[in-house]
Amino acid sequence: MAQLSGHSETSLSELVASFQAYNYIYVAIATFWTYDYCITFDKELSYLRYATGRKVKAWYMLTRTLPFMLLPLHLYYDSLPPDNESRCILLDNVATLISILIIVFSDVLFAIRTWALWNRKKIIVFSMLTLAVALS
Repeated sequence: MAQLSGHSETSLSELVASFQAYNYIYVAIATFWTYDYCITFDKELSYLRYATGRKVKAWYMLTRTLPFMLLPLHLYYDSLPPDNESRCILLDNVATLISILIIVFSDVLFAIRTWALWNRKKIIVFSMLTLAVALS
């Protein structure tokens, strides 16, 4: 078989197929999230309008909207030509940063919810902070 950049034709076609499947997964996730936003948007608005706690609302909105920034970025990143390495590195770094922010914001939101469910006891905050420091 002829060699193309160190890959055989078979492995190159498998690589292209895997990237295509990767893009299909991102499009499916984007479609699912868009559908979810469309069917729950009115309930979310009423929740945010009448809920107390402005800081928690801000965390919730950041956690809820950041994936919408990440998915188009990944789709654009996957469609770039391979000769544009500097732009690929920049987009990969931005996507990594957004992914980290999504994880941090959702973890903080779950910690706030856990603390609220335990009647805002200080021992719960201390336990969660101790566990977070121990795991990091």
